[in-house]
Amino acid sequence: MADGSARGRASRRKGHDFEREFCRWVRDEFGIEFGRNLKQYGQAQEGDTDPIAGFLPECKSYGAEYQTRAHKAAAWRQAVAQATKRGLKPLVVWKVPRQGFVAMLPNPEADGTDWGLGFEYRREVEPVMLATILRERMGG
Repeated sequence: MADGSARGRASRRKGHDFEREFCRWVRDEFGIEFGRNLKQYGQAQEGDTDPIAGFLPECKSYGAEYQTRAHKAAAWRQAVAQATKRGLKPLVVWKVPRQGFVAMLPNPEADGTDWGLGFEYRREVEPVMLATILRERMGG
């Protein structure tokens, strides 16, 4: 049985792998330079990747046992804090094992309102819809 530090390294590696996977998706989908934010390891509240279309992505790669409302709410709070600090909108990209990913972002009806950043007002979208939203915000 692996000790806690080995599990921690494996978990971080899985997270880094998903960050790279999301960055590849962005580059392939939009044909732009896009990468991981390596400053995130030295400073808190920096986000996992470069910003895109006014959003600051936070990537989460957890097993199915963590696909709960409580874990999603905690990830959302983290993303809101990071994005607000940088004057951006939160975007949580959640790896779904063997299915790709789902994105959580503010509901557009709540755009520009303080209450719009509450977990209960966020919406979840599949990659195709996320691409459409980002493309619209990028002016294309």
